[in-house]
Amino acid sequence: LNYDPHCLTRDISIGAVQWGNQANVSYLISQPDFPSFNYVINGALGLIGVHTAGHQAGGGVNGDGSSTFGANADPFFYLHHAMVDLTYTVWQALDSKRRQYNITGGNSTAYLTSTAFNIPPSPIVTLDFELNWGFLGQPRQLRDIMSVTGGPYCYKYDYDYDQYPKPREE
Repeated sequence: LNYDPHCLTRDISIGAVQWGNQANVSYLISQPDFPSFNYVINGALGLIGVHTAGHQAGGGVNGDGSSTFGANADPFFYLHHAMVDLTYTVWQALDSKRRQYNITGGNSTAYLTSTAFNIPPSPIVTLDFELNWGFLGQPRQLRDIMSVTGGPYCYKYDYDYDQYPKPREE
């Protein structure tokens, strides 16, 4: 957390690239609820998840891409998180009635808190959870930013959502 001025470092991890492949993205998209989706995107595939793989593939284990505080200094970070946003948007679109505002379900509450892996322990996040953006903008409730086409946002991806099978109706 200390001030640490330095040049941007990259350490491309070829090993991490394998975790961001299409098979793992397809598996991610098939998750039935948000906690399962969140668990898989962040690391349930054995070593690292699709989200983590992107950070390590672009910034490496020892580079700024894997740094909680330094990753956003790399322009690659924004390309990677645009892909994370697209993946989440695809997941929502495949079953929008159930997924648009889904942040519940699954077996682990660690992924439902406002801290990574619930460290340090923090309250469960609900749709009423207030996100404070500091000087970047006014606080918003989580429910108000769950859609890329609703609320304060209005953008669409030019994407073939039909390439993934839709979940069966129960």
